[in-house]
Amino acid sequence: MISGIGHVAYRVADIDRTLDFYVRILGLRELTRLNKEDGSLWLIYVWAGNGTILEFFPGGSDPLVLGPTSQGYAHISLAVDDLAAFVRDARVRGLAAEGEPKRGADGNLGFWVTDPDGTRIELMELAPDGLQRRAMRALGLA
Repeated sequence: MISGIGHVAYRVADIDRTLDFYVRILGLRELTRLNKEDGSLWLIYVWAGNGTILEFFPGGSDPLVLGPTSQGYAHISLAVDDLAAFVRDARVRGLAAEGEPKRGADGNLGFWVTDPDGTRIELMELAPDGLQRRAMRALGLA
């Protein structure tokens, strides 16, 4: 039985810029690093909470081209307890994103940002009466 998402992996152009964004600005925590046999960096694991890890590989050179009808990956959603406070605090730490959180069709609050490589990130505060929470309760998952 699958118990959750173990990690989501990304290849990035500038590992230091990526860590600055995810760790300093978004407030996630670096877990550990893995090096190749020659001692060079292979990947960095970043804790995204609730058992989920983001895995970053340096050395990306060709941007992933995504469009509104592209198949496959579209975005990652990071759960946030208090979205308004999170966005306010992240802006103090350097988050450059316009607008304010908005309630989506699913009843949750959402706010969109992009990382330094253009990866789309939905920051989401699940509402107690939102579509997902209601479905989880109906299935006995929450």
